[in-house]
Amino acid sequence: MFGTAFLIVTISIFSFSKADLIGDRLLNEVHSEVTSIDRLPIEATGASTIICGGNVCGKNEICKTLAGNKGKECTCREGYSRDASKQCERNSITIVETTSGPTAIELKGDPVPFHIEGPLNVHLPQNTVSLKIVRNSSSDFANYTYYWEVLDGGGFGSADTYTEPVLTLSGLKEGVIRLRATVSDDSARSYRDVSVSVLSEKKPNKPPVAVIRPASPVHAVEGSRVVLDAEGSSDEDDSHLDFEWKLLNGPAVQLPAMNAAILRLDNLHVGSSDEDDSHLDFEWKLLNGPAVQLPAMNAAILRLDNLHVGNYSFGLTVKDRDGATDHGTVDVIVSAKRDDPPKAQISQCGEQVSRSTIDVRLPTKTLLLCANTSTDDYGITSYKWFRVDNLITQLAVDYAGSSTSVLTLTNLQANEKFGPYVFRLEVSDASGQTDSATISILVNKAVNQPPQPDAGGNQTIQLPTASAVLNGNVKDDGEVVGYEWTQISFLHIGSSTSVLTLTNLQANEKFGPYVFRLEVSDASGQTDSATISILVNKAVNQPPQPDAGGNQTIQLPTASAVLNGNVKDDGEVVGYEWTQISGPNQVVIVNGDKSKCTISGFEEGIYQFRLNVTDDGGLSATDDTFVIVIRSKNEPPVAHARNVTVYLPANLAILNGTESSDDAGIVRYAWTPHDDVPACIMFLGSSSRQPIAMLSGLVPGVFHFDLTVADHSNAQDSITISLTVIAGEEQLNSVELYMEHNFSDITYRLRSKLEGRLATALAFQIPEAVRVDVCFSDFAQDPTSGRVRVVFHTEFTNSTSNELKGSRGRTMVVPAVRAVAILRNEANMIRDFHIDSINTLYCMLDCSGHGRCSNYSKECECDRYWMPNLFTYLFEGSKLDCSWSVLYFGLFLFVTSIFAISCIVVRFKYRTELELSDWSSTKNMKEPGSSYSLLMPSESLSSECETEQSTTNANRRAMSDENGVELRERANSLPFIE
Repeated sequence: MFGTAFLIVTISIFSFSKADLIGDRLLNEVHSEVTSIDRLPIEATGASTIICGGNVCGKNEICKTLAGNKGKECTCREGYSRDASKQCERNSITIVETTSGPTAIELKGDPVPFHIEGPLNVHLPQNTVSLKIVRNSSSDFANYTYYWEVLDGGGFGSADTYTEPVLTLSGLKEGVIRLRATVSDDSARSYRDVSVSVLSEKKPNKPPVAVIRPASPVHAVEGSRVVLDAEGSSDEDDSHLDFEWKLLNGPAVQLPAMNAAILRLDNLHVGSSDEDDSHLDFEWKLLNGPAVQLPAMNAAILRLDNLHVGNYSFGLTVKDRDGATDHGTVDVIVSAKRDDPPKAQISQCGEQVSRSTIDVRLPTKTLLLCANTSTDDYGITSYKWFRVDNLITQLAVDYAGSSTSVLTLTNLQANEKFGPYVFRLEVSDASGQTDSATISILVNKAVNQPPQPDAGGNQTIQLPTASAVLNGNVKDDGEVVGYEWTQISFLHIGSSTSVLTLTNLQANEKFGPYVFRLEVSDASGQTDSATISILVNKAVNQPPQPDAGGNQTIQLPTASAVLNGNVKDDGEVVGYEWTQISGPNQVVIVNGDKSKCTISGFEEGIYQFRLNVTDDGGLSATDDTFVIVIRSKNEPPVAHARNVTVYLPANLAILNGTESSDDAGIVRYAWTPHDDVPACIMFLGSSSRQPIAMLSGLVPGVFHFDLTVADHSNAQDSITISLTVIAGEEQLNSVELYMEHNFSDITYRLRSKLEGRLATALAFQIPEAVRVDVCFSDFAQDPTSGRVRVVFHTEFTNSTSNELKGSRGRTMVVPAVRAVAILRNEANMIRDFHIDSINTLYCMLDCSGHGRCSNYSKECECDRYWMPNLFTYLFEGSKLDCSWSVLYFGLFLFVTSIFAISCIVVRFKYRTELELSDWSSTKNMKEPGSSYSLLMPSESLSSECETEQSTTNANRRAMSDENGVELRERANSLPFIE
């Protein structure tokens, strides 16, 4: 009837005469039987495992979803509850003795509902504990009997009586006491089980110990990071600590999360501890210094960036779960940042070491001097190169990039007889500090090469012609000072026999045949002669037989090898060529046209090389060899890149990761922007996967990028670099104008004309300017209006006394406000170029200190409760200030409206009284008591009123106050027809 925990058992008795005795006996038997049944599970749980919220449910447990979908937990099945050992046991079964007679015993659910009140856990040295039986309903307990039974743990406490509703246990000892309380009357009986745990004596709570690192005082530099660390705080008797930081005094600074154990004021640490509790609450306070805004201040770490100069005092409060606290303080002293002057250094591009002297040898065509090794703690802002030697007239040289970090020298001449070229580099930083360095360049003549004579082609002459002219030509890098012809050999062969034997014949295809003459004579002395020509050809040419050498195996980090080839040929080998057929990467081959070559730049893998040889007969042959590159232990790559600073209006930034290294070579580069990098900053092409990445779409700010490099084994390393984009003076003083042109019509010719007109207009209105330069930074088309948007800034060179002496004047940027004011007055230029508007690129309005100026609309966006001056807005058509308060203006309108309404009401009331007086006067002239006049048509009344209007007006003027009051009273008493 009441769930699975209750049973109804009916037992019929047919043949017993002693009903009461039989009833008692059956009651005891059923009680014992039900008690044994009660201890068996009603449902088999099976062998399956229930996973609930990351935990495994036990026996007689099911998984239940918490309210609000906040998670899941294991709970007991219906009809089960947890006992003292936290196990789900079946609920107790109550035995009910009915009064219907001994023939039936019925077991019902909870006929005497009650519960037990009292503590379930007691800590020593408490010596007593009381448990009380409480009736669930308001019925009287006077007719019930009570009995307390000790089921287990009787040695842990005792009571004076066990038959009262309140059980008091004394003499407690550590352990668990299981009790059963039974309540019964003449008709029913119920019991409940309860367990009381007597726990050991609880130790007194010890307060936590607050520890702050570093120790006070902490010294920092303006703009740096300070971290206050309280993670060393501890508590012996608790594992949870709460932190609270407070800035009590200090200069104004934005504080991040103030609820950590570490307070980071740009890298400063604080620590605390508690002997008996490992959980602490922290509270930081600024004890001394200018007021600052403090967010959450209850964590163990606090970080602060961009601190201003001043003295700060911070307080820390550490609290455990029992409310015990400890306090600590730390002083932070922030000093002004140090700005050292720059250090100018010059090096030959491609080298990292600065030099003061460079030796080069002709025919060097170009020499690059780099200033990128110059250093400054906040970055170098400008570079200037000057030639300072006195050999300008004797030694000419062309150079470009005098205002950049790289100076390019071309058309160098040998200066051994005159002295070196001397150049000076001047660098400056943002604060105007400068430094300089000089470098001397000695240009030597080229290494003298031997002359290349050409004696001319072979000749064939025919006797009796016995002379010839030999014409020689010479190629030489210098001047030929002497010629000498010598005879190398002379063929003179003679024999007095009829047989001529020739030996050591040589091929003469290139030179001509051998020619022999035979002279014969007889005895009488007569003679005759004959000649013979012998052409000696080469033997049949056989192809060469090259040998590229055996295969090689090298082990990294060795990254080079020597290939030595051999050739067998019947003639002369005239050409060698080593080529790479395959391999993980392209290597460098030195002396590839020789029989022995050196190869470098290996990475792990197998390389195939081919030797191709050619003989003097034009025949060629090849042979291959393999180089196997292995490594004993792969070393991961090392990512390395430098932070980059770019000054707008420059629209390109370069991130260089070529300084990254690996023992076998890097095969993959990946540049990844952080999530907070603006999407307008984009990589050009596929440069995000190259060693050098190029970025466009720059905006001011500090942005972070990750460089990840990987080798052949996919070992990786990453580094984070920062890209700092600063709006320079040129950007802040840029001018923006819009022209009514098609974007494609803006040619370089029109651009040059516009540049000249702008420079002329500004130079004429700036008296201190000797020369004005217009520097364009952007040409774009407005997508909404189709107008052409042009952004530029102007620079001028002022006239100084130094300029009169031959030196250059100082170059300065024209303020944008001044340039806009001048250009807006150039009506002819505006008309000729169809200029629609001229404004500063950045809005310069101060908005009365109650708003901000939009760079897009060039108008003020007022703060809440502020508005622009209505008169200025109506006349100018734009919001140029925020000088009117909305509250005061609304109050003015409200007062004005009340005054106007009051005037209207008074005037209306006055006119009503006058009209009423006129009507009363007119009525007084009619017959009193007659209502005919009130029912008279409007035309008659109108005509009559017009006739008597003058009389009425006269009577009204003459009417006294007393008569007026009387007339009004009469008018009020007149009956009107509804």
